[in-house]
Amino acid sequence: MKYKVLSYIVIKNLSIIYINNMYCGEQLNNIVITVKLVNKNNIKSYIFIGDDITEEYKNIFTKIINKKNLSTKDEELLKDKYKNSYKEWMQFDKKNEIYFVYDYIRLDDSINGIKKKIFLYLSDIKRKYFILEKNQELWIEPSEKKYKVLGYHYINKDTDEILDIEPSVYGKIFIDENFVDKDGILVGKYDLKNEDLILYDVINIFNEKEHTIYVSNLTDFIERLKKHDIEINDRLIYGYILKHWAEGILKPFDEIKQYNAVKEFIDRENSIIKLVENVKIRG
Repeated sequence: MKYKVLSYIVIKNLSIIYINNMYCGEQLNNIVITVKLVNKNNIKSYIFIGDDITEEYKNIFTKIINKKNLSTKDEELLKDKYKNSYKEWMQFDKKNEIYFVYDYIRLDDSINGIKKKIFLYLSDIKRKYFILEKNQELWIEPSEKKYKVLGYHYINKDTDEILDIEPSVYGKIFIDENFVDKDGILVGKYDLKNEDLILYDVINIFNEKEHTIYVSNLTDFIERLKKHDIEINDRLIYGYILKHWAEGILKPFDEIKQYNAVKEFIDRENSIIKLVENVKIRG
């Protein structure tokens, strides 16, 4: 198993070398991916800033989290390292919180790999709040009111057209009768196709809007239904929930066990990545 993981990491590093050779390496290294956890009440932004951060920068990030004013020197340091990305980090209020994650989301991370990082870093084990991989609705927004779902899509069996899906947080609950009939029976008009592409193959790296990944948690949606006494029946499950969370788990179990397994996987992966990056190739 150890050798399989090592081979996987070596392949990942070779792929990012290839990507860097195609484009300006410095520009790629400056790409910071943000994950925004969205629900009807607020937005929490998680900046995946990397693990090679000095204490000086960590102190600045703490000021931003606590909404304290930055000094001129602080802003100069941010501008020097993160260009204009940092300006958005300053525009948060009580309903729009910000956090910094000391790990990377890399361009050669697969969508499933990104889901693991979201599960690990956006969950709150103390509050027993988990964002399971299968309960993540992921998308990017290339432009205003344009959405691209990540990880899967539905294809019309008759026309082969891909179904455009508006993320659940932006619209009203609508039962799609192309998925389910009035009796709660699956219609089966669409085929589900899972896609585990790497991030580089999904986003346009030159469009800064695509440096942000949005996620909504099925658990948040279920809690909202319960709060408003909305019945969770077959029509709602097949005609709405599974449209947005194709493999969603309505009654999660063993969340802590899953969390610890993902943490072990990511810790091991990051250790091997550092090992490979520190190896000097001798000619």
